[in-house]
Amino acid sequence: DYLSFTIYSLLIGIVAGLSAVFFHNSIDFFNGLFFEQTAEGLFFLGAGALIVLPAIGMLIQALMIKIAPVIAQKKGVPEVVKSVALRGGYIPLKTTIFHFLAPVICIGSGGTVGPEGPAAQLGGGVSSKICQLLGLSDVRRRVFTAAGSGAAIAAIFNTPLGGVFFAIELILLNDFSAPTLSAIILAAVSASTISRELLGGESVIVFSSTDAGSYHYLYMYMVLGIIGGLFSVLFLRYSNLTNYFFKKILFPRLIPQWLIMIIVGLIMGISGYYYKDIFGIGYSGINNIIAGKVLWKVVLVLFALKFLLVPLIINSGGFGGMFAPSLFMGACIGFLFATGANY
Repeated sequence: DYLSFTIYSLLIGIVAGLSAVFFHNSIDFFNGLFFEQTAEGLFFLGAGALIVLPAIGMLIQALMIKIAPVIAQKKGVPEVVKSVALRGGYIPLKTTIFHFLAPVICIGSGGTVGPEGPAAQLGGGVSSKICQLLGLSDVRRRVFTAAGSGAAIAAIFNTPLGGVFFAIELILLNDFSAPTLSAIILAAVSASTISRELLGGESVIVFSSTDAGSYHYLYMYMVLGIIGGLFSVLFLRYSNLTNYFFKKILFPRLIPQWLIMIIVGLIMGISGYYYKDIFGIGYSGINNIIAGKVLWKVVLVLFALKFLLVPLIINSGGFGGMFAPSLFMGACIGFLFATGANY
């Protein structure tokens, strides 16, 4: 029984890792499809084609919501948590496929959201389907769905420990046992190994120096943490406000959701036209900020755009995660704090 449990854990990790790699490559494919082929097709717009591309992506997502409104609502990590807690880890395959395609289109067309939440849902969904095919019990399926979700995070970020803690703290809500921990560790390590072999072992965020400075300045990290915490609270309240505005005020008053999504996409396109680092996930933008390649005035604008656009995209109906945007905004806050301290 222990041997079969170990084999299943490794299998879940390998499949989740392959799914994460496929998800990563699909984002790159759609990014090329939108920003190269589609942009060439809109050659008559010139450089203004960049403005239209995110709007096209939002329109496609609006059509997907129109076709499958119930499935569209089951998005993100909360859906995985509910499936593990309430349905024995059962996730329908059609939900997994839908929430694989929608974020890929959103991010690929330039939407400034993250891949982590969708990747976790993909890993959990694929793992759940494997458990169904193998005829495993609800108890086992619950464990392996959580393990697959954490394994996908491990593969996307190339961080096995990050995937382990993600599954334990977020998916299982700290309700786990020793066998569960073993399954999650085996799945996360095997998924991360698959990712390193197929995508390379480089970190998505590159540091040229890790020198924290003299201990006399350690108190400044506490100040930075307080500032980051305050902006986090402000961001969450703004996100809740935009969600209320869209769901309770705009949509019920017969304003079509597709029209709102297109307008948000155009705003995204205009922002990206002037500040290209705001397009997509934002890892390259983070690395540029860390390397000091961006002026503080530009960083301030990028922070404001990220802060404003992410809730607009997600709450209007777009698909994607908030974790990568939080990293981006954190990098901006740290850069601006350091710049201000130096002055």
